[in-house]
Amino acid sequence: MPYISVCKNVIGSNNKNNWVDPKPAIRVSNTPSGKVTQRAHTVSIMDAQGNEVAKIVSSTDGKPVISCGAKVAIITEYPTEVVE
Repeated sequence: MPYISVCKNVIGSNNKNNWVDPKPAIRVSNTPSGKVTQRAHTVSIMDAQGNEVAKIVSSTDGKPVISCGAKVAIITEYPTEVVE
């Protein structure tokens, strides 16, 4: 099972370096220990049939991904349910 996380420290480093050659802020691990297997600026989440159901995107130029100022966002065309 993949574990996807956002590295706040990478976003901070990219800010500090004025987004020149930004490092990927999204990391993917195959274990809960967090050992990184891949880093990316965009990660697609697929269903069992291989269809993209959501995408995680991070800024590559320092501009917010959405108007609230977020540098990373999850985007989907499907309905969502808030589970607390």
